[in-house]
Formats: sequence, structure tokens, C-alpha cells
Amino acid sequence: MAFVSYFEGFGIPIAEAMQAGCPVLCGDKTSLPEVGGDAALYCDPFDINSIAEGLNELDSNEILRSDLIKKGLERSKLFSWNFTAEKIWTQIERILTDKS
Repeated sequence: MAFVSYFEGFGIPIAEAMQAGCPVLCGDKTSLPEVGGDAALYCDPFDINSIAEGLNELDSNEILRSDLIKKGLERSKLFSWNFTAEKIWTQIERILTDKS
């Protein structure tokens, strides 16, 4: 999956692609590196050659693809709705307890 956006609040498509076992090429700007971590390949979204090189690398390097898929499946667990709901609920409980 190529997601070379240069203005994102959060890269939900990256997390979804990783969860689906799809290797990811994404832009190296905004929040995308924070979402992708070491489970994505990065490019400069303003540079067509950088994007093309990244796509070519994903297409031609089977070892890299396999590594990104493995890391992506693991990393995507950090962005599940259950994980997010648990974190939010923990914060709500903490806030309610602190005000009591």
C-alpha cells in the first residue's frame, strides 16, 4: 500500500493496511512515521523519484516485504479499537478518581 500523504492528522489507512498484512510505503512527514514505526518503508511525498524508488523496492525486495508484513502485523495491535478503548477508559477512571 502506498500512502504518501504530506498532511495527515493520523494515518489510519497505514494501521489498517498493516493489520491486513499489506506492506506499507508512506510519506516521511507529519504523523505517518509515528504510526508506521519500523514497520513501514518511507519516502519523501514531495519527490516523485523517492516515491518511485520506494514502490520499486517494495515490489522487488521479497525479504523487505516479508519483514514489513511481519512487523506491520505486530505493530497494528497498538492501534486496535479495543486497545484504544482500554486506554481511554483508564484515563476516564483516573480523572474520576482524582476528582473524588
